[in-house]
Amino acid sequence: MICDLDTKMWSDPWFEGLNPKAKLLFIYLWTNNHKNLPCLYEITKSTISNEIKFSQADVGKLLKQLHPKVIYIEADNLIWVVNSVRRQFLKNVKVSDTIITGIKKALMQLPEGHPLIEEFLNKYSILGIGYPYPIKGVSGDPLGVGEGVGVGEGDLKSFKEVFLYKEIIEDLNEVLETEYEHTTEDIQKLIRARWSEGYRLDDFKTITSPLLHKLINLPCLIRALVHISQT
Repeated sequence: MICDLDTKMWSDPWFEGLNPKAKLLFIYLWTNNHKNLPCLYEITKSTISNEIKFSQADVGKLLKQLHPKVIYIEADNLIWVVNSVRRQFLKNVKVSDTIITGIKKALMQLPEGHPLIEEFLNKYSILGIGYPYPIKGVSGDPLGVGEGVGVGEGDLKSFKEVFLYKEIIEDLNEVLETEYEHTTEDIQKLIRARWSEGYRLDDFKTITSPLLHKLINLPCLIRALVHISQT
C-alpha cells in the first residue's frame, strides 16, 4: 500500500496545534494496514483502540479534534482522511491510471452508494472517477433549510445531517457530563427548530458551562437549545 506522508504537515499550523495523542492518531489513520488508496475506509473505534492502545473514549474525543480533516461516520464505521489523496497523488500534473483505477476499486468495495463517497468524488472530481451506483441520501444544507426539503423524508438521512446532530450532542454531553443520544427524534426536533431560526453549528458551540449552570429549572438540554441566543 502506497503511504506517502507529506512532511510539510509538521509545519502546518493545524497539525502543530494538536496534542501528542491527536498527532499520533492522525498519523496512524494515514499508515495503518486497513487504509486504502483514497484513505476512505472501514474501521471501528475498537480496532483503532486496540492498535494504538488508547481507550475507545479517548479515540472518540480525538476524532472530534481531527474533524474536519478527518470525518468518521461511526454508524457505518467509515473514516476519511480528507486531504490524503491531494497530499499523496496530486503533487504532479497527472495522476497515473494505475492510481485512479486503484482508488475506484477501493470505492467500489465500500458500502454501495454511501454519501461519503459522493463527498470524495466531488472533492476529487479532477480524477474523473466514474461511480456506477446512485448515491443514497441528500446533499447540500444538512437540515434542508431554504430548500423545501423536510428532514427525515425518504428512507435515508444524509450523513451530513446525522453528523451534525452527533457533533452538537456530543459537545453538549461533554459539557453536561450526560449521555443524550443524537439519534433521539425529540432532540433532533429541537435542533431543527433552532436551525430554522437561523442558528448554525458555531452558535450551538457557544454553549458553555456558565450558561448551563443558569439553566437548572428545566432539563438542561432543552433550555440550552431553546435559549442558546442568550449566551
